[in-house]
Amino acid sequence: MRKLEQEEGSCNSPRYFLDPRLRLNCDGYVSRLVEKLPSEERSRALRRDTAEMTARIVSCLLANLIKAKDRRVIVSLHKNKKYGDFSQNILISTVHRMDELGWIDFVCGSLKDKMASSIATLSINLTGLGYRTEAKQTVIAKHKGKQVHIETYLPPDIIGHMENEMLEINEFLAEANISWEGSEWDRPDLENRQLQRIFNPVEGLNEENSEKDFIGFGRLYGAFWVGMKKDLRQYIRIDGERPAYLDFCQMNVRLAYFLSGEHPPANEDLYDLTEHLAGYDGSKQWRWAVKEFFNSVWYCTNHTMPNNIFFPCDEKLRPSKKRQNRYVKKTVTYDSVYYAICRKHPKLRKILERRKIGYEMARLESDIMVRILLLLKGKGVTALPIHDGLMVPASRAEQARAVMAQVSQEKLGFAIPVASEILRPQPQEQSIQTIDLSSEVNEFKYLPEEINIPGEEVAKGKKTK
Repeated sequence: MRKLEQEEGSCNSPRYFLDPRLRLNCDGYVSRLVEKLPSEERSRALRRDTAEMTARIVSCLLANLIKAKDRRVIVSLHKNKKYGDFSQNILISTVHRMDELGWIDFVCGSLKDKMASSIATLSINLTGLGYRTEAKQTVIAKHKGKQVHIETYLPPDIIGHMENEMLEINEFLAEANISWEGSEWDRPDLENRQLQRIFNPVEGLNEENSEKDFIGFGRLYGAFWVGMKKDLRQYIRIDGERPAYLDFCQMNVRLAYFLSGEHPPANEDLYDLTEHLAGYDGSKQWRWAVKEFFNSVWYCTNHTMPNNIFFPCDEKLRPSKKRQNRYVKKTVTYDSVYYAICRKHPKLRKILERRKIGYEMARLESDIMVRILLLLKGKGVTALPIHDGLMVPASRAEQARAVMAQVSQEKLGFAIPVASEILRPQPQEQSIQTIDLSSEVNEFKYLPEEINIPGEEVAKGKKTK
């Protein structure tokens, strides 16, 4: 390992980022290389799992070196980085061991100087070898972070229908004109466009079916724009245009009304608890807190206030050894907000009593989004989905809005209002970083310029629970 030189990691140099989907075509060659790597002291079962993961990582690294040709492969060895389902610890270990054997030239980056870590071919011979792209499974189920057999929860005909839908969407996105106008340092892997529907089995959604499992969620993940930092999405160009972001207004509350067999109130802010919650004054901070409470209550299993929700009237406390990281004395209780919501929305009282209802709502939301993507594809509109919203070329925003309203009307019996915003650089006090594009509601007219969360101003190095 050596230090990164200025020209090797600079933002002006040609850059190639590690693609975790690539594999070397010759598995036998990979197996022989893995046998030569220095082994680590581990249990027998752990050694077997580690060997399988190491072989996949070695195959991926060599395939990327072939594809990159004369360029260095940018690879992040930060502990928090995640390449597909690779173990980051095994990736770090494998890169260092390959560097020790002289197979690759590994140079360590510098976060301070914004220099990226990278690898290049050294003594290893890759002549005549090729690579392939490992296709993702488009419809999967995960339980507690681990993939499980989705066939256990869904019949084959439904799985096959979903896979055909995802194949149609992914083939269209693969040919779409998507480019990048941001800095090279922040440039994403624009070829990573394949979407997956990820379902979650949930045990016993309510007391009546406590022994039955339910397959819920089903949101779309996997493509580069889904996990991208929110303030970077403005640099994506779709068909050469700035993206417009459209999302359903207060969607989860409206889905709760649908599951209750009722229609939601029209032309009304469903988060406004004026005259229902003591102290609520309609300010942006109060509305933000109520919205966050709503987002969490759908998945709650007990009646306790989540630690990350703060109300403007909560009392700030100085840190001490006894209080440790508890810097806020919460004066607003779970029950006070919960029953205020019940008074505001009496028709939702029964649905709010159902455990983990959020998984059913997310399943319904994702079904709606898949239908929207298929209709927009038929109209030739490139749409990049982000949970309950999507990005389209700015000139096609109204067309996309009409399709979103049409599908919600067909699926629910009522149209859900759609908010839109053309993503462009914002002034500091109205930074797009305050927009939570992954949340269940994104009404731009209600977004606070700055949200002061109690506890954020504590001494550096301390964290607020």
